[in-house]
Amino acid sequence: MASSTSAVRFLVGVEAIRVRPRLRRTLTRRAVPPTYVQVSGIQAGYARFNFTVQIADGRTFPATSEIWMVPHGDYYFLLGAGTRQDEKTGSRKEIDAIVKSVKIAK
Repeated sequence: MASSTSAVRFLVGVEAIRVRPRLRRTLTRRAVPPTYVQVSGIQAGYARFNFTVQIADGRTFPATSEIWMVPHGDYYFLLGAGTRQDEKTGSRKEIDAIVKSVKIAK
């Protein structure tokens, strides 16, 4: 059976994975370490990471990725969001509203 504890352990494991040297240089810091949150009234795992994306022409954009792992029976629902850190492509407020709108039958 899936659990929020194993979701957080998984997220900690994802953080510990060795990343390719090129990607390692782009990771700036973990914004929110793996932790417990509520999604649709279910205890879930959550983490947020800040990093820099470089496109082919050399321009860079500070970005943020977020992940929620919601246990449900023998599997997980995985929710993810990605935005620029300056929020030009989406805001934390919008993402929070979307996550709060998720309804999972128990």
